[in-house]
Amino acid sequence: MDELLAQMPAKLHKRFREIVAVTDAFCGVHLTPEFRDICRELTVVVCAAGLPVTSGKAASWAAGVVGTVGFVNFLGDPSQPHHMTLDEMAEKVGSSPATLHAKAKVIRDCLNIRRMDTRFSTAKMIDENPMVWMVKIGGMICDIRREPRAVQEAALRKGIIPYMPKPSIERSES
Repeated sequence: MDELLAQMPAKLHKRFREIVAVTDAFCGVHLTPEFRDICRELTVVVCAAGLPVTSGKAASWAAGVVGTVGFVNFLGDPSQPHHMTLDEMAEKVGSSPATLHAKAKVIRDCLNIRRMDTRFSTAKMIDENPMVWMVKIGGMICDIRREPRAVQEAALRKGIIPYMPKPSIERSES
């Protein structure tokens, strides 16, 4: 937790802990440790971005964080393993649906967060997002997962891809 606190102003540490206590409890019961970690990361970004997290209740901001992470990862889609609507999330977090929707919108708009945003996606969502892996090589757009390992390693070093892809996709010749 100390490494997360180091990324924001000291005056927000108490509020960060209050928000994270709510998101951790929610994720512990209804989601997974991966979602918990993503909610923590988003809370750091929200605090560091200067959103007015000290105004209102910590639970309201926690609802906005959970709602935003749910939005990014399509938790409202019945095919998802941890499916729940934003209204169900609000109830389980202890917030009104209107508050969750309002805080989540503020967070999304301020941080320019969209669906499948790789900053706040689960590993499964990143693996299944073909746009993450599309890169321009020699003037051509290609799926980096099909390129030789050396090309993938170079893309990773340059920050073009988030991590080394699994070797499950057929690759081009080296």
